[in-house]
This record gives sequence, structure tokens and C-alpha cells, in this order.
Amino acid sequence: MNLLVKISWIKNKKPFFTLLLIITIALSAITLYFNQLHKRLIEHSTIESAQRYAEVLTEFRSIYTTQVVSRLATSNIDVSYDYNLKHHSIPLPATFTMLLGASVNNRHKDVGIRLYSPYPFPWRKNAGGIVDDFGRRVWNELSISDTKIVTEFEDVNGIPHVRLAMADVMRAECVDCHNTHPQSPKADWKVGDLRGILEVTMPMNTSVLMADSIVSTMAILVAGLLLIALFGGSYLILLQSKHQIEKMKNDELLSQFKESQKMAELGGMVASTTHEVATPLGNVNLALDHHLLNTESINLAVQSNTLKHSQLSGYLEDSIKTVNMCLSNNSRASKLIESFKHIAVNQCNNEKLTVNLANYINDILLTNKPTIKQYQHDIIVRVALDIEVTCYAGGLAQVITNLINNALIHAFEEKHGGTINITAWQDVDFWFVEVADNGKGLSEPMQDKVFEPYFTTRLGQGGSGLGLSICKEIVELELGGDLTINSELEQGTTFTLSIKSSVNA
Repeated sequence: MNLLVKISWIKNKKPFFTLLLIITIALSAITLYFNQLHKRLIEHSTIESAQRYAEVLTEFRSIYTTQVVSRLATSNIDVSYDYNLKHHSIPLPATFTMLLGASVNNRHKDVGIRLYSPYPFPWRKNAGGIVDDFGRRVWNELSISDTKIVTEFEDVNGIPHVRLAMADVMRAECVDCHNTHPQSPKADWKVGDLRGILEVTMPMNTSVLMADSIVSTMAILVAGLLLIALFGGSYLILLQSKHQIEKMKNDELLSQFKESQKMAELGGMVASTTHEVATPLGNVNLALDHHLLNTESINLAVQSNTLKHSQLSGYLEDSIKTVNMCLSNNSRASKLIESFKHIAVNQCNNEKLTVNLANYINDILLTNKPTIKQYQHDIIVRVALDIEVTCYAGGLAQVITNLINNALIHAFEEKHGGTINITAWQDVDFWFVEVADNGKGLSEPMQDKVFEPYFTTRLGQGGSGLGLSICKEIVELELGGDLTINSELEQGTTFTLSIKSSVNA
């Protein structure tokens, strides 16, 4: 794939816009959540305030009853609903509670406090009875459980309000009064009976400012986090895109290098094979030129009737030698060309083929003979003649050629007389090729890096650092095997190629 196409592919993914879309969806969801949270905060805060009002009124009424009314029971002070019409009289607890509620209503116009019951005293029949569906629903629910708090939301003059109602139960200190009062609508009260409802109505706008403050603070915090996520995510995406582009560039360069190396190897094969073939063909030309001269001499002797028996015998003997030498040199040239064709075609096509491993390695060595000769090292091949393997022959040839060249260039530091052993064997599941030299070896830290791209022991001396990396890649990806190294300083280096037989079968 072309590098520009790859970069365009990354751009078309639009990771930034994907992130932006995700954050927009998240922001919409958070906004919806905050709206719900804002509403719940207002409702909860208003209910809590109304409940406090109701609890304070209930506690005040209880204290008034026990600490004031009960202490005046033996005095000449009367406790009456119409206290304001009598001397030495104080209001009933319920009356006093309603007075307190009225005072609150006067100071806070939107707040309403009511104490009502289905059993009102005659003087409270109009204001103290149940007057709407909410009151009836509350009475029914509190009759089942008098510890329950019942709420309802409604609009009053366009302003949302909460109505909170809780039970007003009969207290021990009130039972006698209610049962013996001549105007009591019910005379069989017991302690704990549900006698009425205390209701507090409160506008919700009193809680809006607090809820707005909480939600605004949370919104600012979340918006800040989302902005951090947006810019941080964008930065990470840019870094990742840059890394991907750099990786693609490196992959493209590595692919180009592999291709150029393959072409260079083929070019080297062509040059070396041409040189090698030129020698036997030159010998054939010399032999044929010599034979032509001898034939012309014999022809002149025949025409002049001077041909001798010894001369003819010498000519025939020389002709046999010349023909044998031509055949030998022609066979040598033919073998070189066949080996070159075998290796070169395989490297170009890289098809899966079944090859005799011994013959194939010999073809590789024969094709690379001129390169091998210039380093003056011995190469010893120990491969059984019956090993047949099915693999990508071009990839195998490139790996073995690279391993041999690596040993020739790096193992002996321009010294002569080194030895490279090429050994191959197989067992039930695997076949192996081992290329071992007796050169200078590698330290353990260098062995750990030897297959990394661009690592070379000849930095600045023409080494690309890609040869062994390419070998490793070909072995693992094309041949489906493994390439390992074992080396000791001053003892030499061994590369072992192991291929599972079933992988390439």
C-alpha cells in the first residue's frame, strides 16, 4: 500500500471528530442528568424545609401542651379556643398552633400552614375540615401508617409549590379534654389515634438558588473535565497518528529496502554468474580456435598429398581432447546458468515449492560463489541427500544467502581462513538449517538486539542493520518458523532456522 494512501486512510477515520462526537453525546447526557438533578435537588430541598416547619410546629405544640397547659390545669386560668374573649384565658394547643401558622403565613406570603381533621370542633368546621382530594388522600394513607409523610407538587399562581402533610396523633394529655368536651365531635378517642393532619405548603423557588449554585458548580467542574478530556484526547490522538505515520514510513522504507536488497542480490547474482560463465565459455572458444587451426593444417596437408599417418593420428587425438574439454566447460556453464535460474526465479516469484534441501543449498552456494571466493573462507555443507522440504523457496534462499553474507562480512573482521558450517537435519515435526561460523562472536546484550531493525555492529561502515531483521521477518511470516541465535565471544555464532513441517506442507 502506498504511504500516501495509508496516511489518507488514517485521516479518513477522523478520530478527532469521533472523540468530539462522543464528548458531545456525553455532554448531552450529562446536561439531561443535571436537569433532572436540578429538579430533584429543588424538590428535595423544599420538602426538607417544609418537613422542618411541620416538625417545629409539632414540637412546639407538644411543649406548649406539657409545659404550659398541663401546669395550669389546677389554676383558675382557662384554656379555650375563644381565649381572646375571656379574662384569665389562654388558647388551646391546636388554637395556638394555628395562630402560629397564621403568623408565619403573614410574614411569608407563599408559605401556608393548616391543621385540619375530619372531626373538627364546631367553631372550626369551616376552616378545620378536609376540603380537597389531597386532604382525603392524605387521611386515607395516614390511617394506614401514621408515620408516613405525604407530599404533592402543584402550581399556585404559576409558582410550583410542595404540599407536605404528616399525622397529628392523639396525645395522652389531650385524650380527656377531647372525650369530655361538650362540643367534641368524637368522644371515644384513645392515645395514638389519628386525630388530624398538619399540612405545610411551601413554594419551591426558595430552594432554586441553592440548587442552582450546586448544579452550576458541578456543571463547571464537569465542563472542565470534558474540556480536559477533549484536549487531552486530541493530543493523544495526534501523538498516536504521528506514531502510526512514522511506523508506516518505517514500514514503507523497510519494504522498499527489502525489495531493493532483493534486486541487488539478483543483480549481484547476474554479475557473478556472468563472470563465472564467461570462464568456461572462454575456454571453449580457445579450444575451438586451436582446433580450427589444426583442422586447417590437416586440410592443407590433404590437398598437397603430404599428410602423414602420424600427423593424422596426432590431429585425431587432439580433437578428442578438444571436444572433451568443450563438453566439460559447456557442462560447467550450463550448471551455473541452471543454478542461477533456479535461485533467481524462486526469489522473484517466491512460490511454495518442494525442493531437495541439499541440492538447493548447493545451488545457493554456486550462485553466490564469486562473492564467497573474495572473502577466502571455507564453507562446509553437511546436509543429507534425502531431505525434501516444501516451503517458499525464494524466501528460504534469501534467508540462507543473508546468513552466509552476514558471517562473511561480520564474523571474521577481514581475517582469512575462517570456517562456515551449513548443516541441515529433520525430525518428525520440524526441519532445521544451521549456519555456524568460528568468528569473533557476540556479547549477550548484542544478541538481544541483533534482530532489531537498524541494529548493526558496523555503524558508519556500510552496514544497514536490516539484514537479520529481514531474515527474522521472512522466517516468521513467510516460512512460519523461528530464527534463533547462539553466540560466545571469540567462539563464533550459530543461527538456527527451525520450520514446522506441517506449516509449509
